[in-house]
Amino acid sequence: GGKGEGSHMKLTEAEGKTFLNQAGIITPEFFVLNKDQDFPSKLKFPLILKAQTLSGKRGKAGLVKEAADKDELEFGSQQIWKANYEKRPFTEILYEPKVEAAREYYVSIAYDQILKSPVFILSKFGGMDIEVVAKRQPEGIIKVPVSILEGVSDINWVKCFNEVGVKEELHQELSTLLTKLYQLFQETD
Repeated sequence: GGKGEGSHMKLTEAEGKTFLNQAGIITPEFFVLNKDQDFPSKLKFPLILKAQTLSGKRGKAGLVKEAADKDELEFGSQQIWKANYEKRPFTEILYEPKVEAAREYYVSIAYDQILKSPVFILSKFGGMDIEVVAKRQPEGIIKVPVSILEGVSDINWVKCFNEVGVKEELHQELSTLLTKLYQLFQETD
């Protein structure tokens, strides 16, 4: 990924998922192709196709497609390659299996300038447009400060997960995942 404003690294989705996988956070298996590369011989459908651009709102710009078979895959890929969003050309498309989610949540870690510490941002409103959720339903988002000294060890995950409506049987797995995410955040910024 290219360097953005200040010292923050900007990553495509594929680059971000590679970091997550290296940190032991499992993502759907994906592959990335440029315009000249052929599709692998064995494919599992349905697939999601996503242009690897740093621009946001890819779905609304026609840069995300779904393919149920090889014909739709070729057609969808051609449509994405023809698109040129906000004058930011892209050189790769990410292909991954479509995942049916029972429920989607949002999680991120950001450095809070006011608190002078990292903060987990969690929401029961997962998927896209978290900025809209923040404006329309700010009560649907919780912010959890992380102690620079203690790390995640002093966070009451049960309280956090209950606030965003995560089922109890997922608490242990999710706290492990968020611990790995925090380690990745610390190691790579």
